[in-house]
Amino acid sequence: HNTFLGSLSGFSNTSGYSNTFIGTSAGINNTTGGYNVFLGRNAGNNIQDGSWNTFIGTAAGANIQTGQKNIVIGAGAMGENLFAGSGTGSSNIIIGFEAGYSAANTSSNIIIGNQAGYSETGSNKLIIENSSSTTPLVYGNIDSDMYKVNGNVEA
Repeated sequence: HNTFLGSLSGFSNTSGYSNTFIGTSAGINNTTGGYNVFLGRNAGNNIQDGSWNTFIGTAAGANIQTGQKNIVIGAGAMGENLFAGSGTGSSNIIIGFEAGYSAANTSSNIIIGNQAGYSETGSNKLIIENSSSTTPLVYGNIDSDMYKVNGNVEA
């Protein structure tokens, strides 16, 4: 119940199920993970047994090895260490070019914008920005219900 399209996509699959990998090396190291959708060159290329992930974009989710339930959209998003993935991140929603680039071992983040949360290594964060700034436009800590805006709020 798998669909693999592209050179080496799904190459290591042994008992993984209901996966769709499209692109050169997409899901190349997946062995047992299921219900994953990887679209783009090297998308999810280090996943081995993670399930319920959606990675769209070149090298999207490339640093996740065992994570679950991530939605990652954007080239290089969650993509640090392209060929040495060891991430265990789960339940993240990360959207934007290189967004959450270093967030491979985090969980339950919502990061939106190009390079937003680029160096973020914590979990349960809300980050909205359109650069790698360490003072994003919107920042929140979901655990403590803390939310701040770095800028003017107008009515």
